[in-house]
Amino acid sequence: VLACLALVSKRQNNIQQFMDLFSVSRNTILGDLKTVRIQLEKHGMGLIWETGAGYHTTGGLIQRRAAFMDIMSGHLHLLRRRLISTLDYASIDRQLTRLTRVEQELDTEYVEGALLQLALLLESILAPSLVGATELPDLEQDEHLGNIGTDEHTAILRHFPELPATEQQ
Repeated sequence: VLACLALVSKRQNNIQQFMDLFSVSRNTILGDLKTVRIQLEKHGMGLIWETGAGYHTTGGLIQRRAAFMDIMSGHLHLLRRRLISTLDYASIDRQLTRLTRVEQELDTEYVEGALLQLALLLESILAPSLVGATELPDLEQDEHLGNIGTDEHTAILRHFPELPATEQQ
């Protein structure tokens, strides 16, 4: 969960902020940060610490989102049981309902758990309440996925008109 927080957080966070957020000891956070580094390295990313600023992740937008989805897939049981105390589950449920409408409109079925992960990601984009706002860099030219104009893209824009322009790419 700490890795996902680092992936969606706009600002750099220090150990004390993580301790306060998760109500755990410094040693627990330090151990978790080692795990986060390993998880991010699997995605070709890094966790960087800067004196006086705190921790932040490296990697492009698509890389960060892919890592977020992959890491959260291992924590779906926590999401389903609502065991991550820092999350606003009512808001996530609203995003999930909207995504389910998209799924029905497209007459498709997404992989088990994907909509819940997407709902959490959308919530972090639309109403960030964890640690700082989500403000990832715009897509680089080579990161565009070519999804603009597809039925899925059109449906998402229809159901999520408040998505920032940078997220509509």
